[in-house]
Amino acid sequence: MAGPSNTIDLTKEPKDHLTALPSELQHEILDYLFPTHDPDAAAKANYVAPSNQPDTKRHHSFDALAATCHALRDGTFSWARLWLIRHQEITNYLPARPELQKKRDFLRGGPSGLLNWMDRHCVFCGKKSIRTAIMMNGLRCCRDCDGKHWPEKITKTDAKAQYDLKENQLLPNQHPAAKMLNRHPGGLPVLRYGTYMVSSVVTTMFMRSDVEALAKLAHGDLKAHFAKREAAREERKTKMAENRAKKVAQAIQLLQHERYAADGFVEVQRTSGTDCVAAYDTRRAHGESGSAHGTVSMWEVEGGYEETTALAERAARENMEEAMDASGPIPSDGSGFNELGPYSGMEALFAPL
Repeated sequence: MAGPSNTIDLTKEPKDHLTALPSELQHEILDYLFPTHDPDAAAKANYVAPSNQPDTKRHHSFDALAATCHALRDGTFSWARLWLIRHQEITNYLPARPELQKKRDFLRGGPSGLLNWMDRHCVFCGKKSIRTAIMMNGLRCCRDCDGKHWPEKITKTDAKAQYDLKENQLLPNQHPAAKMLNRHPGGLPVLRYGTYMVSSVVTTMFMRSDVEALAKLAHGDLKAHFAKREAAREERKTKMAENRAKKVAQAIQLLQHERYAADGFVEVQRTSGTDCVAAYDTRRAHGESGSAHGTVSMWEVEGGYEETTALAERAARENMEEAMDASGPIPSDGSGFNELGPYSGMEALFAPL
C-alpha cells in the first residue's frame, strides 16, 4: 500500500497557493520581501527626510501580509522571530516567557519588534542610524556599511562623462532609447540605481560594474571607443584653433588698413583736396607706410591726424574685439601671424605706421 504523497497540489480550491506552501518555502519568499527599495524616492514631491523616531507611517509589505489571514500572520511572525534570533548579536533579542511568546507581535510589538527596530538601527551592524542605504532605501544603513555592502558606486554625472553614456541609456525606462532598442530588441539592461538628497539636490547613484557592462554593450571595445573619441576631440580643437587664427589675422589686417586709410585722409587734408584713394595708392607705390617717412606729422595738421587716427583705430579695435569674442584669446607668443607683414602677433596692433 502506497504511503502518503509529499507532492503539494496547488490546484485545489480550499487553500490559496501561498498558505499551501510549507513554512520553509514561505520563509524563503519572505527573505526576498524584507529588503525594499524605491529608487526614485528622493525625487518625489512628497519625499520626507528620515527622522530619528520610528516611522510608523512607513508601512512595510509585512504589515499587509500579516493582516491578510491568521495563517500568513503566524508565518510572518515566525519568520521575524527567527530573523531576530539569527542576528541576536546586533538586535539584542531576548525571548519572552513561553506563555507570552505566542501572543507577542514580532513585527510592531514595541521597540524590539523587527520593523520598529529596523526603523532606528542599521540592519547590518546594529548601530543607531536614521540613514537609509542608497541602493536599498527600505533599510536603515550607516555610511560605513553602505560602502562595505555596495562598493564602487558612481554618480550619474560621472557615469555619463567617464563612459560616454547618455541619460536615456542609463535610465531607459524613463527616457526611450530608440537606437539602443533597435540594436537590442530584447530590451536594455535595467541598472540598479538609487537617489538621495545632497544640499536639496537629487543625486542619482549607479553601481560602476553595471555602468561598465552597459558601456560595453553600447560602444563595444571601450579602449577603441575612447581612443576614437579622443582623436575626434583633438581634431575639433585643431579646427577651432585654425578658425581663431584666421579671424584674428583678419582683424589685424583690418586694423592696418584702417590706419593706412586714416593716414591717407590726413594727406588729403594737408594737400587741400587731393583724392584720398590716389594719395593712399601713391604712398603705397613708393613704399611709404605712414608718417614715419616724413610725409606728414600729427603736429602738422591741427588735430586732423590725431583725431582721424583715433577714430580709425577705435573702429578697428571694435572689429577685432568681435573677432576675439567669437574665437578666443590671441596666442601670447604671436605665433601664426608672421605672414601678415613687417610685424607679427601683438606687435602688429601697436607698431607705428
